[in-house]
Amino acid sequence: QEAAQHIEVGGQYVHYKHLEAIYFVTGLAILEATEEACVLYQSKDTGITFIRPVASWLETVIVDGVSVPRFKKYIEA
Repeated sequence: QEAAQHIEVGGQYVHYKHLEAIYFVTGLAILEATEEACVLYQSKDTGITFIRPVASWLETVIVDGVSVPRFKKYIEA
């Protein structure tokens, strides 16, 4: 439930390393082996589906000395 407050299923996001690539969040899931909450997301370009722990999805990373979100909501210009 907490993940759903921060991650929009159906939303479009970009990764800090690939701002030109758009990912669609297709769902939230529980990793059965560890009961860890995860994000299911799919590349708009390749159609490949990925899974990532929610904690990793929501964390920030340091880029050129600045803290930025690993994923951020895509906003069309």
